[in-house]
Amino acid sequence: MQVQRTRRYRCALIPADMPADQVEIAASAGRLPTIQFRAPHADYARATAAAVTGKRVYEVQQLQEGGVA
Repeated sequence: MQVQRTRRYRCALIPADMPADQVEIAASAGRLPTIQFRAPHADYARATAAAVTGKRVYEVQQLQEGGVA
């Protein structure tokens, strides 16, 4: 079994009831809900966030210990 290194990610989620024309505005204002967890890479983080929450993912950020990368 191969051990994979994981990194911390924050995924911004798009609420189901948010109109499409409001997503960019909410994202720019930092008003989208987020979820954080560890994953081996960003694509895995995006897929996991969508599966766990049932919401579309707007963006994925890799985090450093103590802040954003």
